[in-house]
Amino acid sequence: MRNHLGVASLATRVWDRLNLGVNFKIIQFRQSCRGQCLDAGVTATTYAVDVGLQVTDLAGLPLRLGAMVAHAGPRFQVRNEEQADPLPTRVRVSAGYEVLGRPVEIPGLELHLTAEIEDRWRELQRSSSSPALYLGAELGAAVEEAMLLVRAGYVRGNGEQLDGAAVGVGFRYDRFDLGVAKSLATNIAAETEPVHVTFGLIF
Repeated sequence: MRNHLGVASLATRVWDRLNLGVNFKIIQFRQSCRGQCLDAGVTATTYAVDVGLQVTDLAGLPLRLGAMVAHAGPRFQVRNEEQADPLPTRVRVSAGYEVLGRPVEIPGLELHLTAEIEDRWRELQRSSSSPALYLGAELGAAVEEAMLLVRAGYVRGNGEQLDGAAVGVGFRYDRFDLGVAKSLATNIAAETEPVHVTFGLIF
């Protein structure tokens, strides 16, 4: 079984302090069989869209406010229309503040605090809202042309995973971004979560 995801992203500044971002995603589920099989397998494809807005530097403060709708699109149909499953559409609102900006300022150091609330789109429509809360902090220290980062986060109320904390470290240099993260919570099978490694390149 394989899942494929292709993403095309576009972001731009609409006005002086308003940013807009859009992701268009192609999602494919493929289940194949080798050897003696009753059928050749199943393949299903759909698309989804993320749309987000961000407002920066409100009232002259290092404050950012954002809102987005994620994973919006048609139902995921594998066999027939009656069997099709809705996508996990989410609504998110968030705020971020750079503590070491104003009125406190320490050269070479940055401390970002973030808070985000997320809920399922279908639950909002049914008035059965049970949002999840995400809290995060990122401390960055500039070392010549590079940036070293220490991250910590906490999630509460996410029905898809256990509540708990996570930690991580990062390194940025020029156009390169490397991150390592680890959840401190255990899953339903009482197993520890894997270590996640991400690598980014800015064009």
